[in-house]
Amino acid sequence: MKIQLEELDLLLNTLIKKAEKLNINDFELEQDYYWNIDSDSKYNMKVDPELNVGSLFDDWKSLVKAKESDEFTNLDFERLGNLLIYFHEYLSKSDKIF
Repeated sequence: MKIQLEELDLLLNTLIKKAEKLNINDFELEQDYYWNIDSDSKYNMKVDPELNVGSLFDDWKSLVKAKESDEFTNLDFERLGNLLIYFHEYLSKSDKIF
């Protein structure tokens, strides 16, 4: 399966606009640490995954710093992904379900 970045951009922006229509303009990071699966075992179903600890606070701070210096790396996709997963969980526990 091939995913075009243009389509991914459109989907992400559509979801953000939908949240804004529901008057969701921010969300509180009520948790910091999360379990992260080591990238070498994440997609290998034949091994038990190795876990490590990530930090949503660090993910956010790193993204803000990268934006300010315009020095993004491929790791920033993972950081953003972690925050998007948390945002999904935040919405799922709220009364603002899509």
